[in-house]
Formats: sequence, structure tokens, C-alpha cells
Amino acid sequence: MKWWGWGDEHHRFDLSHAAAGLEYLGDRLGIRELAPAFAARMEDVALPDSQASAALLAALAEIVGPENCRTDHRERLLHSAGKGYHDLVQLRRLRLPEAVDAVVYPRSEADVMAVLALAQQQQVAVVPFGGGTSVVSGLAPLRGAQRAVISLDLALLNRVLDVDLVSQTATVEAGIFGPDLEAQLRARGLMLGHYPQSFEYSTLGGWLATRSSGQNCLRYGGIEKLVECLRAVTPAGTVETLRVPRRGDGPDVTQMLVGSEGTLGVITQATVRLRLVPDERDYFMFAFKRFDAALEASRTLLQSGISPALLRISDEEETAGTLALGQSTATGIKALQRRLAKQYLQAAGFFPPNLAVLLVGLEGTRAQNRAAAKQVKRHLKTCECRSLGRAPGRRWLQTRFELPYLRDELLDNHLLIDTLETATTWSRVDGLYRAVRDALQRAADTEGEPLVVFCHASHLYADGASLYFTLLGRQKAADPIAQWRNIKRAANEAIRAQGAVISHHHGVGIEHRDYTGWGETERLMLRQLKTALDPEGIMNPEKLL
Repeated sequence: MKWWGWGDEHHRFDLSHAAAGLEYLGDRLGIRELAPAFAARMEDVALPDSQASAALLAALAEIVGPENCRTDHRERLLHSAGKGYHDLVQLRRLRLPEAVDAVVYPRSEADVMAVLALAQQQQVAVVPFGGGTSVVSGLAPLRGAQRAVISLDLALLNRVLDVDLVSQTATVEAGIFGPDLEAQLRARGLMLGHYPQSFEYSTLGGWLATRSSGQNCLRYGGIEKLVECLRAVTPAGTVETLRVPRRGDGPDVTQMLVGSEGTLGVITQATVRLRLVPDERDYFMFAFKRFDAALEASRTLLQSGISPALLRISDEEETAGTLALGQSTATGIKALQRRLAKQYLQAAGFFPPNLAVLLVGLEGTRAQNRAAAKQVKRHLKTCECRSLGRAPGRRWLQTRFELPYLRDELLDNHLLIDTLETATTWSRVDGLYRAVRDALQRAADTEGEPLVVFCHASHLYADGASLYFTLLGRQKAADPIAQWRNIKRAANEAIRAQGAVISHHHGVGIEHRDYTGWGETERLMLRQLKTALDPEGIMNPEKLL
């Protein structure tokens, strides 16, 4: 990925193509003119000098090969920050106050074992690295009590080791990226079906380490449901869990390692559960007058036993922002189509862009999707909503991995752009939504800069839902990091006050470690597990706990 932002450095989400986008930014935030794209050289970013001794580097090179032990500026820079707001602002300021001292690419699990043994002996912290997409400072190169810190990049452990066609499982090395994994599985008519927004640039090991939840979790489940067993190398030894569909012989060690964020060891491979590739995908959208009405319709839909692959509900502000920032200026037939759609909605008492929208996704055989679509539409006929058809659904599928590119453009314009997410039960969703929005707006008022808050419910269950907030505001020129921290702290405190979880799928890292909601006994259990598997505290220090 580009070092200063997201994805392919030659790809942009160009805001200049939409007059509505600039009008929206002007009305909400006073942005009347777009700034030029960020331009700087990687070499301009100041890094602290490497603290890795010549003896340490020689020992690492002997394990992984000289070409796989790197201390050059490029490798250290790319492995010293994730893709959170804090990371990107620091990079754009051309200075990282902390950096890894070396980057190591193990070629095998044996290499991982040898590196951890050496690190334990030499007092070296180890930060496991998958795709580098953490947004909660999970990759911050903190050394704790150790003398140096290295990044352990699993990119060379990227093979599909075995596909069991009878059991529909695959054993895969943890460094494989999402697109590579799906391509190899689809050649056999199978798929994992795990699509986080970071899919193109994240790895199986990263998904497991952060307890990732894909966009289609309603049908396929989060990564914790998709993993059957795993292997992990820890400083205390290798963990290999049993390859069975379920076990009742005590606590589940696999699940103890899922979500451990590299603080206990390095997940090197996993056996995952597969599905047949669906014959078709059918995605369509409905408009509601209010966000709470769309949430209620979705709750009753799920609790009636109807289970699509995806339900996603955007509130009124997110709908307006998405329409303004995400659509190009239309002419000709496209402009006519948009006018007719607007007239159709207004005639029924719906006034875009002041709408909430519900996206429904179905995946399966043609017959399964037709039957499910009838059930969904029959249920929604009892609600005050209007169909927007399949065109918006197809567009979402085509562009669902594009939004992080928009963040780069907004950062170019000195805007605060960040996301946070949480989850709670249905009976508490409305209170949580209002409490977090209010907390964010109060904090923004205190900081003295305008802030727009978007929200969508991105992962829904029979008993509750995840709320995903996007923050868009003007940066405080004097200290944008302090501004962001104060706003983020207000949101975190509101989430915990509502009894909700601090993260549904982004993880803990540093940003959430003081807000996990664990009790003293739970913390004691986790610290004992950390002590048992990592007695010298070398694994990703100061994260999670």
C-alpha cells in the first residue's frame, strides 16, 4: 500500500468530479475549495535510528537469510505504522517518533520459532505483521522492557497447504492475503466468504489475530466461526489445536488465541471452514424516512427467521453524505434517471437525501435467492419504506472497497476523518446511538471545530447490532492529534457508560485498551495466560492489556 494512505498509490477517489460533494463540504464544514493532493517522498519521513545491534542483525540474518532481514528506511517505515487516523497524520507530518529497528521475513514456521527464541534470549520485542491495516495502533512499535523491537512480517508464509473437499475445509498459512486465498479456493468451486473492508490488503492471520468480522457475517459468520483449528508459535512453545468441527473437552484454546492481537504468539496457519461459491449475488436497497424505523424493520426481519447474507442500514446523515461525496455529476440519461427516482420518492412522502437506507444482500442459488427475496419484500411491505431496486445494490458491491481511498482525499484537505464501532443488544441500540452522537458533538464543540457524524448498522444479529460511526470534521491546526484524542475519548466513555463493547471488529490495540470492560478477574486470567505463553513479555508489548 501507499505509505501515506490506503491502497494502490496510483488509485484515487477524486472528489473534484462531484459538484455535490464540494457543496456538501461547504455547507457542513465550510470547505469551499479542494486542496492539492498530498505529495512527499518516503525518504522525507524522519525515523529514529535503528537500535538493532550488529550481532542481533547477524543472528536474525542467519535464521531467515540476509535478504529477509531488513533495516532500510523503506521497510522500517512501512512496518512502523498502521492505517488509523493517528498513524496517517504522523506520516503526513513526515515524522514517526517510534519505529521498528528491523523487519524480518520468516520463510517457514521453523524460522518463526527460531526468531522468537532469539528475541527472548536477546530481549527483543516482536510485533507480528500481516497486511498493516490496523486502525487502533495495534502495530505501534513499542518495545516495553525490551532493548529493541522488530517487525515479523508473515508475507512469505502464504500457501494453501491442503483443501479437504469432503469436509469443505482448507489449511492455510497465515500470511496469505484475502484476494489470493479466495482466488485459489474459487478454482475449486469453494470460498471462505470473509470480506472485511480491508479485504484486499489484509491477511488470514490478521483476521484471526483481531477477531475480524466480514461484511457478510450474517451468512458466513465472523472469523471466529470460520476457523476450525490453528497453529501458533509462542515463546513458551507451539500450540496446535485439534482439527474437529466442535469439541466439548474443556475451554476452547483456539478461541483464546483468536483476538489475541499478537500479544501471545504468532498464528502461523489455520484450518478454515469453506462454502460452495454462490451461483449468484442479489443486492437491493430500500428507503426509510427514519433510521430507527429501518433498524426496527431489520430487527423483526431477522427475528422472524429470515436470514440474508447482509443487512446494512445507513442513517440520514450518512445517506446524505454518501450521495454527495460518492456520486459523480450526472448528465443525459443518468441525470434523467436520478430526477425520476427523486420524483418517485417525493410522491410517496420520502424526501432525499433526508432518508435512511437499508441494503439487503442475498447469496446462494437462483432459487434460494428468489425465495429469500420474496420473504424479505413480504416482510418490508408491512413497514413504511420504498424499494430503490437493484442498481444501488450493484453499485455497492462494485465499490465496497473504495471508501478508504476517500479518506485520503479528505485528509489532503486537512479534515479529521476517523471511524469507530461498537455493538449492543437491540433494546439498547437507540440509547447507544444517541449517547455516542451526543458525546461526539459535545467534544467537537469543546474543541471549537465543526464535526459531522455518520452512522450505519453494519453487522446485525437476532439479539443485537453493531453501530459504525464515521467522524468528519475540520482539523484543529494547532494540534490535530490532541483534538482527535479528546473526541475519541468522549466516544469511548459514552460507549462504556452504555454497557456496550468498545469494539465489534476493529480490535483493541492501544486506542481501546483502557475501555475493554473486562473485570478484575478477567484481567487476571488474561495476564496469567500472557505470563504462561510469553514469560519475558516480548510479544507486541503494551497492546490489549
